[in-house]
Formats: sequence, structure tokens, C-alpha cells
Amino acid sequence: MADKTAPGCQLRLEWIHGYRGHQCRNNLYYTAGKEIVYFVAGVGVVYNTREHTQKFYLGHNDDIISRLMCADPAVFSSVSHIHSFLSSVGLDAKNTLCVWDWKKGRVLATATGHSDRIFDISWDPFLPHRLVSCGVKHIKFWALCGNALTPKRGIFGKTGDLQTILCLATAKDEVTYSGALNGDIYVWKGLNLTRTIQAAHGAGIFSMHSCEEGFATGGRDGCVRLWDVDFKPITKIDLREAEQGYKGLSIRSVCWRADRILAGTQDSEIFEVMVRDRDKPLLIMQGHSEGELWALDLHPKQPLAVTGSDDRSVRLWSLSEHTLIARCNMEEAVRSVSFNNDGSQLALGMKDGSFTVLRVRDMTEVVHIKDRKEVIHELKFSPDGSYLAVGSNDGFVDIYAVAQRYKKVGECNKSTCFITHLDWSVDSRFLQTNDGAGERFFYRMPTGKFMPKEEAKGIHWMRWTCVLGPEVNGIWPKYSNVNDINSVDANYSSAVLVTGDDFGLVKLFRFPCLKKAAKFKKYIGHSAHVTNVRWSHDLQWVLSTGGADHSVFQWRFLKTIAPNSYADSNSGESDSDLSDVPELDSDIEQEAQINYERQVYKEDLPQLKKKLAGSLKRQKAPDEGLRLQFVHGYRGCDCRNNLFYTQAGEVVYHVAAVAVVYNRQQHTQRFYLGHDDDILSLTVHPLKDYVATGQVGRDPSIHVWDIPTLKCLSLLKGQHQRGVCALEFTADGKSLVSVGIDEDHSIVIWDWKKGEKLAKSRGHKDKIFVVKGNPFRMDKLLTVGMKHIKFWLHTGGGLTFKRGIFGNLGKHETMMSACYGRSEDLVFSGATTGDVYIWKDTTLVKSIKAHDGPVFAMCSLDKGFVTGGKDGVVELWDDMFERCLKTYAIKRAALSPSSKGLLLEDNPSIRAITLGHGHILVGTKNGEILEIDKSGPMTLLVQGHMEGEVWGLAAHPLLPICATVSDDRTLRIWELSANHRMVAVRKLKKGGRCCAFSPDGKALAVGLNDGSFLVVNADTLEDMVTFHHRKEIISDIRFSQGNRVTVLDIYIHILDTGQKFGDITIFNVFERSFFCSSRCSDIYNAKEDKCTEGEIVFIHFKTSSFVSCRPPVSRAAPLPDKLVKNNITKKKKMVEELSLDHVFGYRGFDCRNNLHYLNDGADIIFHTAAAALWFAGTQSFYLEHTDDILCLTVNQHPKYLNIIATGQIGKCLAPSIHVWDAMSKQTLSVLRCSHAKGIGYINFSATGKLLLSVGVDPEHTITVWRWQEGGCAYNSPAAGKQFSVEDGRMQTMLSVAFGAVSQHLIFLLTVCISSQAKHKRYFGHSAHVTNIRFSYDDKYVISVGGNDCSVFVWRCI
Repeated sequence: MADKTAPGCQLRLEWIHGYRGHQCRNNLYYTAGKEIVYFVAGVGVVYNTREHTQKFYLGHNDDIISRLMCADPAVFSSVSHIHSFLSSVGLDAKNTLCVWDWKKGRVLATATGHSDRIFDISWDPFLPHRLVSCGVKHIKFWALCGNALTPKRGIFGKTGDLQTILCLATAKDEVTYSGALNGDIYVWKGLNLTRTIQAAHGAGIFSMHSCEEGFATGGRDGCVRLWDVDFKPITKIDLREAEQGYKGLSIRSVCWRADRILAGTQDSEIFEVMVRDRDKPLLIMQGHSEGELWALDLHPKQPLAVTGSDDRSVRLWSLSEHTLIARCNMEEAVRSVSFNNDGSQLALGMKDGSFTVLRVRDMTEVVHIKDRKEVIHELKFSPDGSYLAVGSNDGFVDIYAVAQRYKKVGECNKSTCFITHLDWSVDSRFLQTNDGAGERFFYRMPTGKFMPKEEAKGIHWMRWTCVLGPEVNGIWPKYSNVNDINSVDANYSSAVLVTGDDFGLVKLFRFPCLKKAAKFKKYIGHSAHVTNVRWSHDLQWVLSTGGADHSVFQWRFLKTIAPNSYADSNSGESDSDLSDVPELDSDIEQEAQINYERQVYKEDLPQLKKKLAGSLKRQKAPDEGLRLQFVHGYRGCDCRNNLFYTQAGEVVYHVAAVAVVYNRQQHTQRFYLGHDDDILSLTVHPLKDYVATGQVGRDPSIHVWDIPTLKCLSLLKGQHQRGVCALEFTADGKSLVSVGIDEDHSIVIWDWKKGEKLAKSRGHKDKIFVVKGNPFRMDKLLTVGMKHIKFWLHTGGGLTFKRGIFGNLGKHETMMSACYGRSEDLVFSGATTGDVYIWKDTTLVKSIKAHDGPVFAMCSLDKGFVTGGKDGVVELWDDMFERCLKTYAIKRAALSPSSKGLLLEDNPSIRAITLGHGHILVGTKNGEILEIDKSGPMTLLVQGHMEGEVWGLAAHPLLPICATVSDDRTLRIWELSANHRMVAVRKLKKGGRCCAFSPDGKALAVGLNDGSFLVVNADTLEDMVTFHHRKEIISDIRFSQGNRVTVLDIYIHILDTGQKFGDITIFNVFERSFFCSSRCSDIYNAKEDKCTEGEIVFIHFKTSSFVSCRPPVSRAAPLPDKLVKNNITKKKKMVEELSLDHVFGYRGFDCRNNLHYLNDGADIIFHTAAAALWFAGTQSFYLEHTDDILCLTVNQHPKYLNIIATGQIGKCLAPSIHVWDAMSKQTLSVLRCSHAKGIGYINFSATGKLLLSVGVDPEHTITVWRWQEGGCAYNSPAAGKQFSVEDGRMQTMLSVAFGAVSQHLIFLLTVCISSQAKHKRYFGHSAHVTNIRFSYDDKYVISVGGNDCSVFVWRCI
């Protein structure tokens, strides 16, 4: 099997040829040690001219375009002269000006800079709050006062023309000097232009620098001029006249320090001038300039490299001396270069389709040929030097014979797209090519005859620079484009491959790289696409070129890495979540796939509500209320490190949207209820008196609250998305670190007392599990997660990191837990393999086998550590993980008698662990919290359901207990008295969604997700009977008063007509036989029976089976008697009389509360289509409706027994409500409504005299009727009194409590017939409240949450 791991070798950046002179100015400085600071691409460079060495700052991820030096040259950044402030100007439309406190990383003030481009900005070194900016036809003088920036424009007056100002410098007494576009220098006093120094330069002055000696200016005329402190001329240095000067040289940056002067040019050169030898300027740095840089090749025998660019220059570089040794200017832009086999000749591919061959010794032309019109992107000499292959964007590769003065002898023409890469075979007989369409072709040389790939097997290639082929399959990232990788080059001897791509990365892979998603090491620095990469002849170096950054990077190749060797902090392993071995642990994989995004968040609800038009008289809220007394549950399935002791010895943790403070001695709970969605993370202040909790949300909030008072001290928002998965206080307690679950898993450091963000950074592309603060250094922290460990440093307003260096001591594993040791650079982390990794600084020094499976939890002690793993074992270790002192296996046999529940299984996966008060506190994935005495006994404190959703809830009719059933495949019995514990549990074969006690409380029915249900003994939970009659989830289940159980399932039958129907099944439980079953009959498309545009319904009749046609319009317009229209015959057709015998079906897909018992459970009534059905062994029907019935209700008052009301759809005519007698089927009242479209809900009042109806019109109007009189209840002149129902889901409430999707509990009055009724709301559940029940004695209300898997017990007060 191919090795997909990253190679053991690495690259180190050694030298960069280039300097960013184009489009920039004032970006060249001396440090205190007289080193030179500048930038190129995305790298800050510190160049020591005496030792000829470079150091690099690699913290940027794109082109650097500005740099300033602090007045203290030892500190360099874009900072002001007063050391504390930094000013910056953006390239946005407003050219925004910002002032920063750079040490703290805070913005102090912002302002609109100018409507046009700003070129320079400078602080006044003598007035700390004054700065000056200049640009296109303006100069502005700014005053910083507090957090406000106030500008005043410079007044040109008659002293000088209003023109563009390119640079400036400040002096004493509010004097400012500025360089103008015409070469003049303007002198300002305050806001006024006082004088001009005309013709200071022959063209625009691009740069001006102030120092103790005076001022230096540089202009487009190629001259550097020095001025004294009063701006009187000292000397002039014309670089165009220097030995290495040239016509058109333009100076973009100058710096004067003591006896040295630096000048940076437009063409990316740096000159250094010694004042005493001002006539002999030295050219100390060169690079390519305009256009793009693509051409690169290495000499076959010497440490030389050649590059060619769109700036029309060809340059020869010495790799050992780090210098440019030759330069040749061409007439066309150069896009490809190649040495011949002995390095004596050099071929150049031009942008105009021609190519040129030069003698290397003197760079003179041998031949120039133009056979193509498109750019020559690739060309190579054959290994024997006999031929030159030239590939163009025309799609052709031309073969030229070198000995015949480059006569064309062959042509390869199979490609239909531009040629990107080509390679010769070792014997020069074959050529392989890649093109822009992603095709790979083989040819025989020199004729160029096409060769099938089957014949190409076994060919040995001289070099491998092609990006396509099985040997390089693994270099392509997921979802990449065929042109995303620009260049590759293989090192056969070390079996590694280097690549350059469009994302600015240089990568190292193993070679051959056969398998997809191979691991790699990556290196940053290039700001744009990396256009070419090549190995040197002796394989000591790799060279890479940047397209738009024009730079040449020289990397040193390190074959082996010593354990403590230097590693580039900004390089590292791949971020790919695909690994070779081992695979991800199932628990971790499942957790990583959890999606916390929601369609609607809690904060969206107020925006979704419509405001009522006008005020409504509302009933008052009930006097009774609820108080949360106990919550069964703990969130352990996808959280960790969320369990702590408080200062007073209480236990704090979270479940659903509630943070719980649990008293171990009294078995009572207190609750922090400030959150409105799932809490995902929790941490405790070092003093253990404050808690921070983070939640799910579009803009998730972090609450810092006080444990004794449960009051919120600080609310932090605005920096994360989706949720906050990890929290950590710093050791001094002043700052709080949070990690989000957004795409970047952003890390934020807060001053939590002030509510201010101190720093923010992208964390990692994959999930971060833990963040830990360094107990010795407040500015250091670490994060661990999917395939990474990172060590962070808080600097100013940002965070920088170094990756952990695994070396050869450990595999690149996912880390699940971490702790600091006894020193600031000692770290321990728990891996998915069960190993504990020991780190010194950022380097792995040792690994110890600790657990069988992932190490999910780790906690540091004064003299050691405690760990917990997926194996369900707690281990105590010494302070260096050299010896395991004691182990505790969590087993049911070890539970003490004082436990408040039952352990679901032995060795549950441990997710959180902490120590305090002589005990070890453990949280498990199964939602259990245990306390372990160090002597051995374990006490179960709290438990709840695990994962999935909890829907099933039933209260015992006679005892203070309740039952719950969940997707976690468990049925649980809970005690509601002061004990608050789980008294029984049974594992099920499938998850369940409903349960119900029998009236005598002896039996318990449970509906399962696979369509089966079972009835168990309520005391022992042993099976009594089981049925499996459906394929889909059983959604509700009930016993009648005679112990007959009704099952309403959500089995959906999709009909050809597009309709959906539910099923009802009645069982006699104790006889174990079906009492009755109703189900949909077959339904076909009307067109098959040639009927008219309608639906076909098969119905069983007494006389025969018959097909009846229904037109597409409402049945409120009845068909003519005994006539059916036939489109084919156009004749009237007589139909015999029929009587309805049986109907299969029940309308359950869009209706509710439409199934009722009559006659004390002996009969049932429901509806389907336009028929209301009364089932008493056989069916009887109420058939007076003319369209689909949508709702049905039964009058509950004893005076009006068996009185039924049904409401229907109405499309053409107004929909009607029929009130009728179930025994006689006689219509008592027909109520024509003002509702549009239909009646969605109806219900009788408690007196039985009033009937309430709700329409399905957009306003969801409500009407209250006196149904016996056919009039309204409130003597309104209209058909009835109407209200606006907000959500269209109005229901009559008769002494009930119900759960709502908006995470509230709502407690209503006994009879609630008006919309917007007054109510009391109770928070705690994070997800939808799936079920709610009163206890048998009405003392408690029990509610269960869906996704939060929790059981809440509320006391009625």
C-alpha cells in the first residue's frame, strides 16, 4: 500500500531575490544594528549586508504593500514616532484612516481619509496627537482628540499650485515639508503653505525621509538629494549616472541613517550609498519587476539558476553566493527557459510565440525562430542534447534538431488545448506532455508520432515535471481545478516531490504520490500563485518563483529532521482531514459531523412575529405558575471539560439551555436561565466564583455569571457564528478565551469585565476541541483538535501560532485533551490512539500509552494528572506521566448505595473530569455525572438521556413517577418526589417516540421508531405483548379507559393523486388480537380510465365497485343528479343508485385532534375525504359535506352527548361548519362562515353552547358561534367576532400545559378562546419542547426537550 504520510524531510527558506519597489514607496529602512528592513511578496526581510544573510517574517498571507519604522529602530512595524500609536490608510473607497494602539491591538479612532487616493501619512514627532496625510490634489492636517480624528485641509493660497502631493515629512513648530508631482517641495507652517523649493527634482518626488542629520528625498528623475534640518541642500546623488545605473531609473523609497543612504527603485533594486563615497553607489539587491515571472530552470552541473520574466529580462543567479551574476534584456517577454544537457546553451520561450537560443558564457544569440503565434509556455532539451521540444499555447509541440541549426524535424499535434508541461525519457526516444484540458499524451521522438498510453508503460523519465499521471495522483486537493497546480519537480534520490500552486504554497510530497489525499508539508511566503519550482543539480536547494510578486525564493532542502531542530513556524503538515492510519474514532467522527446550524434561531423569533393592528382585550394570565425544581440530564455526548466544583463544593455543569449548580449533600439544584439556546461550553474562573457559558446561535452569546447570586456579570457577543464550543479563563482571571464553530473556528480573547475583544484569529479549518491557557504566561495558550495541536501567542490585537512538531516520535493524530505541566513550555495532550503526548515548547519529546481508545479528558493536579478515556477508566498519574498511580474503572458494581440512579452500562465513555474536595468528578457520554472517592466508592449524582431526541413522556396515573422514551433506545422511569432519580431503565431494540401508562398504572405502552410497539409491565419493564404492524415511526399511543390501546402512527401512503393519508389501528391488548384496522385503498390516476380531469377513488359499495370522477374544482358546486360527463362520447350516461358500505382511510397528514372516542370508548369517530365516519364494529357515515373535511370535534358537555361538529374546505362557496348528531346523523346546524378557503380548527366551549372556528385564510380569522342559533356569540353584526391569529395554529386549551417550538413552556388559563391569550413563559429547554404532562396529583409538570435530551421537573406553585 502506498504511503500517504507526509515526507520526513523539509524545506527552510534561505534567500529571497527581489524587493517590492513597484506600486509602493517609503518601504526601506535601517534597523538599530544597521541591518536593512524591506519586504517582498508576503515576507518581511531583515538583510544583514555585512554577513550577507537574511531573516524572514512570515506572518502575512498576501502581498505586503506598506511598512513604517518606529522612532526606536529596534521595533519595526507600521508604527508612529510616539511608539504607542500606529496609523494606517485603507484602499477602500473612502481611503479610511485608522489610528491604533498597536501594543493592545485596539482601534482608537477612524475617519474618512479622502475621496481620492492617499499616498503618504506621517506623525508629528513633536506633537503626539498631530498627523499629516497627502495624496491626489490635497494635504490634510489631522488632530487626534480622544477617539475622534479631525482633519483640516492645507491652504495652498497663491504661494503654490494645487497639485498632487506624493510624500511628506514633519519638523519642529508644526512645519511640514511635502514633495509634489512637479518636483517642487512645499513648505507648510500649520495649515498654510509658506514657500516652495522649486525644481528640487526634475520630476515627481516619490519619497521623503527625516532623520537627525536632516532630510533625504528621492524622485522619478533617479536622484537622491540630501537636505539639512532647515531644508537647505547638501548634496545630490544621481543614480542614473552610477556604474549600474540606467536610463529611466525611478526612486520610490529613501532612507538616511548616519553615513549610509538606502534607495529603492521602481524596478525592484536596492542601492546603498556611503556618504563619503557618494559617487560609488552599491547595488545590493535586485529582482524582476513588472508583469509576471514564470520562466525558471537550474543549471545541470553548477549551482546556477536562470529566470525570465514579462519585464523582458533574463537573469542568471548564483545559488551559493546569493547574487545576480548576469542579466540580458530581450525584445519580448520571456515565459519559459531551459538549459541544454551540458549547460552551454540556454533556450528562451517568448510570449509572442518565438524562441531564442543563447550561449551561456556571454549571453549572445545562437538562433531565433518563430513558428507559432501563441506564447511558448514550456520547452526542454532532450537528455542527449540532440533535440529541443517547444510547446506552445497553440496546442503543438515542435521538435528541433540541435545539430542541424535547430531545424524542425517533428510535430506533436494530439492536444486540443495549450501545452503546460513536457518531459523526455532517459533515452531521448519518448516525450510525454500535459495540456490545459487535463490530457496526458505520449509521442515517439523525433517524429512526434502519437503513442497509446498502454505502450508507454515502463518508460523511465529523465525528470518528472508533469502534473498529470498516476505518479502524482495524490498531489491534487479535493475539488481542485486541473490548472490549480502550476509546477512540480521530483527528487528521485530522496523520493520527494515539490509542487507550486495557485494558492501561494510550496508543498513537499512523497514520490511517487499514488493515492488521493496524500499528506504533505507546506510552506508559505509567496503572495500570489507559485508559477514554477525546480531542484538544483545537486538537490541541495529548491527554487520557486512567484507570478505577480516577481520574487525568486531559494529553499534549503533538509533530508532529515532532528527532534529539536529548527522548524519554520509558518510551515507545517497538511490540514487535510483525510488520514492514512488509523481512521477516526467513531465517537469523534460522529461529533465532527454534528451540524449546529438551524433554520430559525431564538433571536429570529421577534422579527417573525407580526404586530397586532389595534389593541385587544385579553384575559389575564393564570395565577398559578411553575418553578423549575430539577433537571435530569447532563450534556456529555458532544461536549467536554464542562464539569467543575465551585468554591462552596457545589457542582456546576450544563444541559439544554440551563446551567445547573448542584448541591451534592441536599440533592438540590439551582439554575442560571439566561441563555436562550443550547449551551455548548462551560468553564469556571480560577477563583471558582464565576462561570462562563457559551451557546448556539447565529450570533452566539457568552455569559459570565456569578455562582452565589446566579446574576449575569458580562454578556459577550458579536465575534462568533453558529456557536461557542470551548471556553477558558486565563490564569489571572482577567481574560477569557473562546472558540467558535464557524468555518474558521475563530479564537477570540476577551476582556470579559469590559466586554471588549482583545484579539481574534482564525483557529483551524477543522474542529477545535479544547483551548487551554498557560498558567505561567497570560499571553500564551494552546488549542487541540482534528489532526493538529497549535501553540498560540497573544500579540497586540492578534494571535500568532506555531504548529506542534511531531518529528519521528509520534504520528500526526487528532488531539482530544490537553494540560500544561509544571513549567510554561511543558505540555501534555491526549490523542485518539489512547497515547499521551509530551511536548517541550512546540516539539514532541515522548509519548505514553495511557488508555484503550481516545483520551477524552485530562486535568492537572498539584503533583500529577488525572485522565479519562473512551474505555471508561479514570487514571491517576505522576507529574511527568512516568507512572500510573491508580485506576478506577466505572462499573455498576462499584456504585455506592447513596447513588441517585442506575448506571446504564459499565465503562461508559468519559468526557469531562475534574478534582476537588477530596473527590474526582466525572462526566460521561451517556449523560451521567459520578463522584469518585479516592478510596474507591463511586456515587451517581445526576443522569439523563444521551443522544437523539426525547419525545415520549407519560405521567403515572396514581404514583409520583413518570416514564420517558428516547432515540437513545432506552425506556426510563423517574421518581418525582424529593429523591429525583431514575428508578428503572430498560434498553430497547429501537428508539422510541411515545409512551403511555394504562389507567390502572400497571402497564406501559411504548411506540418505537421501526413501526412496532410493545406493552411492558410498569413495575418490572418486562414485555407483556408486542406488535409490529407498521414500517414507520409510531408517533403517539394511548390507552382507553378499558385498557384498550390506540396507536396513531405517521405511516404516510403517497398516492398517485398526490394525497396523503394516515392509519389508525385499534388493538385489544390483553387478548393480543386486532380489534379493528383501517387503511387506504388503492388509488389510481384518472387518466388511465379516461375520465375527465379528476381523481379516481375506489370505494367499496353494497351493489358493486364503481369508479366515480371528481372535477378539479370544489365540490361545493354539486354535480347534476345521476349524471356523469364523459369527454369521449359526449353523451349522458345513467348511473344506478349506490349506497356507501366502507371507506378505507383517515386524514392525518395535515389534521390533528380529529380522532375521538364516543360512548366511553366503545366507538370512535374520525374523518377522511368529505365523509365523517362513526365506527362501532361497522362503519356509518355523515355525508352532507361537499368538500374535504379538515377538522372534527366532539361536544364534551353531558347535555350535548354525541354532538359532532365538522368543518370543510370551500373554494368557490364559503366553507361551512356542520353540527350533527352522531347517532341519527341528523344535521342540527349549518354555519356558513366568513372564513376564506376553509376551516382549520373547531372546538366546543366547556358549556357546550359555544363553538369556536379558525380559518385557514392568511389572517387565520377566529369566529365564536352560538351554534344552536346560527349566530355569533358576541352579538356582532357580522357573522361572528374575528381576531387575527399570529401563527395560524390556534387551539382550545382546557386546563392543559403544552410545549412550543420556540423553546418556552406556556401556562394558560382553563378556557382560552381568544387569540394572543395572556400566559406565563418558562425558559430552560434549548430545543423544541417535545412533550409535557401533569403528574397524577397536579403537583408537578414534567417536560422533555427534543435535541437537548433532558427531562425537566417543574413544581406547580
